[in-house]
Amino acid sequence: MTPDAKRDALLNFLDVQVFLPALNTGLAIYTDAGDRKLLANVKKRVDRTRVRYQQYATATEVAANFLKDLDSKFGQDLAADMWSLKLQRFEDIKKPFLSLCAKLGV
Repeated sequence: MTPDAKRDALLNFLDVQVFLPALNTGLAIYTDAGDRKLLANVKKRVDRTRVRYQQYATATEVAANFLKDLDSKFGQDLAADMWSLKLQRFEDIKKPFLSLCAKLGV
């Protein structure tokens, strides 16, 4: 597998598991105004994170930043808000993501 294909595989995994489900979540499923406001804020932060990940040039960068985001203040704050909204987070997919990294030799 080419280096670009490895990077694309990791980005696709993150898209399918975390980014797109969060971005495609509709406001209608939340009846509380606070949850709706939180969802709008979460969507903005998830979108910024997704754009940032797309700018990483290699699969190694994607994997390294995934691990950094698990421990960063920004990442932990976002994860707490996503958990509150019952959205899948990086923490929820850590094991399968790392398994994919190992399978790809990243």
